[in-house]
Amino acid sequence: MFDNQGDWKESRAGQFGNLVNWDSEGVILEGIYEGQHEGKYGMLLDVSNPHGFFSASCTIMLVQKLESIPVGSEIRITFTGYLKTKNGHNLKDFEVLYRPLEHSV
Repeated sequence: MFDNQGDWKESRAGQFGNLVNWDSEGVILEGIYEGQHEGKYGMLLDVSNPHGFFSASCTIMLVQKLESIPVGSEIRITFTGYLKTKNGHNLKDFEVLYRPLEHSV
């Protein structure tokens, strides 16, 4: 059952990665979705890719878009700009694409 020890990877959930700032339209974070954790100033999402381990602020709108995405999926998040609410507030908006990884048991 557990015969291939080389396939195991260490969990980095809850650790802080290189911080990605959603500071300009078009910023993209792409890789394997590692989940979310509470940071000093709010929720952070975690993504790993061949360039390293990354964390980014996770706005309410982004949390909602990530709810149905399984941890371990390949994900691509693009900051698309701001949406104005009925109350006149600006909210960051994102395009979130994902592809579930095939798991063989």
